[in-house]
Amino acid sequence: MIRASQITLSDNATTAAGGIALKFGGTFAGPIEIFDFDPVANTISPVSPALNDSYLTSIQAHAYVIGMLMLPTGQVLFSDGSNQLWAYTPDGAASPSLLPVVTSIDSKGKGAFTLHGTQLNGQSSGAAYGDDEQNDSSYPVTSMTSASGNVYYAKTTNWSYVGVGGGSTPQSVDFTLNSQLTAGTYSLIVSGAGIQSTPVPVAISSDLNTITLSPTPVISAVTDAASARASLVPGQWVAIYGQKLANSARMWGDSDFSGGVTAGSPLPTKLDGVSVSIGSQAAAVYFISATQINVQVPAGLASGSAAVVVTNNGSMSAPFQVTITQSAPSFYSYASGSVHYPAALHLNGALVGDPAASPPGEPGHPGDVISFYVSGLGPAPAGAILGPAAFMQPVTITAGSSILRYLGPRWWLRASFR
Repeated sequence: MIRASQITLSDNATTAAGGIALKFGGTFAGPIEIFDFDPVANTISPVSPALNDSYLTSIQAHAYVIGMLMLPTGQVLFSDGSNQLWAYTPDGAASPSLLPVVTSIDSKGKGAFTLHGTQLNGQSSGAAYGDDEQNDSSYPVTSMTSASGNVYYAKTTNWSYVGVGGGSTPQSVDFTLNSQLTAGTYSLIVSGAGIQSTPVPVAISSDLNTITLSPTPVISAVTDAASARASLVPGQWVAIYGQKLANSARMWGDSDFSGGVTAGSPLPTKLDGVSVSIGSQAAAVYFISATQINVQVPAGLASGSAAVVVTNNGSMSAPFQVTITQSAPSFYSYASGSVHYPAALHLNGALVGDPAASPPGEPGHPGDVISFYVSGLGPAPAGAILGPAAFMQPVTITAGSSILRYLGPRWWLRASFR
């Protein structure tokens, strides 16, 4: 099958790219040279370094005894016809849009299952030599890797689709568990013509008749924890909203702090198998639940776009893009009915607000010193327990009035202060 990335030579080749002369010794005769096709650069060049196989450079070499097989790992098994084999490992990685995708697994009983997904057969037929040698591997190969690194391949049958590619059209394949596999947690991979799916965490029951997929977390929104703004500041606490974000609901506890709960100790970056990265850096995790996670933005992130990824027991969400900025002040607030008040305290600890509100507050007066709770004034340290001095940051107030309470979309300004 001819695909967009396939090259067809319609005339005799004379010179390769870069002026490398091609040598011909006659029909099927040597020497034999191995080339690599780069689909990004759209070039073909000799494999470097050249394979240390004296037979290939001999005039007695015959092309028709050469064999290749695309392995499930993405490597190419190469044979020159002798009892010596080589494995070619390409660099780079397949585009995420080309990977097989696992969507569900149904039990058929007695260790047999049906796997559903898309693009299960890969994006090519694999390897072939004319009509003499058809080493096609465009079919689903299912494997499971244990926590200790052991790989168990399953027998696959009843392919719903025998072509390559397939796009978003649903496909399925039956598979039977390897007889050496036992109950436990594994990473399942489906490979088609050398292109592997993203590993999917699965749990196999004690009777080997049930396979449970770990839920794939889905992020719907990421905002600062104070006022639900979409811009995030390094060191700021933020909320991640979505579905299947965690399998439990709790905040961190003393036992989650590997270095204890003293200043300088690292904050937890994983709770019950749930972790978060922002801009490819691990974020401290304070609270987890199925629909919300609270984390701290890592320190040192540059302004611009950054990807947020939630990992729930090995299952990763799609990246969710957020905007990192170096300042986005947000006042924490509390609600009393339909009215929102800033979270602020007098020096005596009394809540600033309306005495008639619930909870009742004490109004502010000219000359009062009031403590506001604000997030995102600027970049802050992150990832470790801080001492009291670390929370002291100079703030310049440019408004001439104190913020007392919030009515609808406007702050109600009542008293002036310096």
